[in-house]
Amino acid sequence: MYTTKSIFSLVSLSLIAAVGCAKPAPPAPAAPPPKPPTPLVEAPTVPDENAAERREDRREIADDKAEIADDKTDLRQINNIVETWHRGWKNQKPGVKKQADQRLMRWIARELKESNAEVQESRSEVKDSQIEAKTDKPGNGERKDDARDLADDRRDLADARRDRARLREISAELKRIQPKFDSGQARKPLHEKKSQLLRELQKLSRDDLRDSKKELKEDQEELKEDMK
Repeated sequence: MYTTKSIFSLVSLSLIAAVGCAKPAPPAPAAPPPKPPTPLVEAPTVPDENAAERREDRREIADDKAEIADDKTDLRQINNIVETWHRGWKNQKPGVKKQADQRLMRWIARELKESNAEVQESRSEVKDSQIEAKTDKPGNGERKDDARDLADDRRDLADARRDRARLREISAELKRIQPKFDSGQARKPLHEKKSQLLRELQKLSRDDLRDSKKELKEDQEELKEDMK
């Protein structure tokens, strides 16, 4: 017959045997290696075909604004000269007329120089437009635009030549009759003729300003088209 102590001994031995015979737990599976980062694929760069044209448009707009500022100065000066001359004629003040005449000759000299530069610039623009029109492929939408630009540039060149020719004519006529004024021999008909010539100089100057503003508007419209 087993005693209580014997029973406890047997139970302890049974537990030890069970623990000793138990299989060890398998090791935990290793974590999978991290996936390599997905390489970034850059979107293909689309060439900006109008970038150069936009730069040129902005340059032309800046030139137009500078030209407008110059034209405003020229118009303000000729208006002052003409009104001063007429005031001297009306008030019979030869000294006032003489001072206005001196300023007038300097003004015309500057305008003749500027008109020569404008003709040269217009001629260069026509050549550039001709090259662009020839290099565009048939069926390209830009070919129609270049043909329009070429027509505009040719018109501007014709206008610049016409204005220069008329300015030269007025200058020559004023120089022809000026000795009569310098000697005090100019009478009313000659004063009226000179007044008409001076008023025409004012009109030419106003037309220059108007054309410059028109050119600015056209270049701004062209920039808008190239921004699309």
